[in-house]
Amino acid sequence: MKRPLATAAIALIWGIMLADVNNYHSWGMVSLAISLMIFILIYRSLRERLSVFFLLAVPCMIIGYVLHSFNENYFYNCFNELEGQNVTIEGFVFDEPEQLDGKIRFTLEINSVNNEGSVPQGDHHIQVNVYSTDHIPGLEYGSLISVAGEIRIPAGRRNFGGFDTRKYLAARGISGTMYVSARSVSILEGRELSWLKDVGYKLRSSIIKTLDKCLPEKESSVIAGMLIGYTANMPEELEEDFRRAGLSHIMAVSGANIAFLLAPLLWLLKKFGFSPRWSSAIAFPAMIFYVFATGMEASVVRAAIMAGVILAGMLLWRKSDIYCSIAFSAIIMLLNNSFVLYDMGFVLSYSATLSLIIFYKPLFERLPAKIPKLIRDILAGTIAAQIGVMPIIAYCFNTFSVISVLSNLLTAPLTGVLTVLGALVAILGSICFPVGQAIGVL
Repeated sequence: MKRPLATAAIALIWGIMLADVNNYHSWGMVSLAISLMIFILIYRSLRERLSVFFLLAVPCMIIGYVLHSFNENYFYNCFNELEGQNVTIEGFVFDEPEQLDGKIRFTLEINSVNNEGSVPQGDHHIQVNVYSTDHIPGLEYGSLISVAGEIRIPAGRRNFGGFDTRKYLAARGISGTMYVSARSVSILEGRELSWLKDVGYKLRSSIIKTLDKCLPEKESSVIAGMLIGYTANMPEELEEDFRRAGLSHIMAVSGANIAFLLAPLLWLLKKFGFSPRWSSAIAFPAMIFYVFATGMEASVVRAAIMAGVILAGMLLWRKSDIYCSIAFSAIIMLLNNSFVLYDMGFVLSYSATLSLIIFYKPLFERLPAKIPKLIRDILAGTIAAQIGVMPIIAYCFNTFSVISVLSNLLTAPLTGVLTVLGALVAILGSICFPVGQAIGVL
């Protein structure tokens, strides 16, 4: 067995799924025992072909089941005694407040709950929605605040195929929600923040301001979406146009963004005479700051872990295997929060990546040789990625864009170029405005 990490990742995922579908632990334990017996029988019958590392799947399956069972109790039940009560919560703003239509949304890390009910143990987060069209002075990442209102437990899936808000928020580490007016929010003295995360948010703000100065409003919103996944300034009708054309994924940062930005950086460092080791050592922190600037979406974190494994391999003079890199990134993310498995960004990201790896080469080789290599490359890559994501989108969203294959074929060659140009506008425009504006014209 050449890839024990891949087996371990599959077993971990299976354990998580068993815990999720079984509402009663007695049935869950039975299904887990049956799964383990089937696995051991398969191993015994194929022992000569398989490495002993294949047995890593046994503890991983158990870990997946136990971990998700614990997480379900942790995220679903922590506010049971406080639900529906008016409470005053003190805590730190965990992320950058987001201005939406008629409200401000942010995540609050709870320090204390001023109520006669029991205070939940552990580091719990709650999503706060403030009805206000204006910015609240002092409300920013790391601020210590007090919020008075009613705690709500997110609703689960009500109908078959419906949206599961509870799972969606749990994947983001959130256990409850509050909807309050602006006068219910008080800014207190004190701040608590991660300097790395703070630098990332400041970097994102600087990028958006530079793009707004160097580009017209609509074009700036598109490049901000492509470069760092920020679409708050994009007109609704433009977002709808992207959705109808099957191009929404362009606005979701992923492995492609990291590849588009790391490849030119590594090439540039090589031209300046840096060795592969030094190039990797310089590229790694740059990638970390980029991840924080994008808001740490699941897809870009997955891609960053994969890229980190490859860069670490270059530092240690070892070759990396793409399947092991994917499996390693999945294991790290799932061990951190098993609910990530049910996040659409996570699922689509891995589906597209695996589909590219599996189908790209066969499709490329089957295309007529008389077609130019560049066009064959674009065709094979686009079709391969669509094979992986189309069935999932059709199943989850009950929709299918007929034109998406054609629209992706037309935009695929431009995506990388525009991402790199957007990065140049953001970097050079902050240093010398006329240069950034000149690149913006392109």
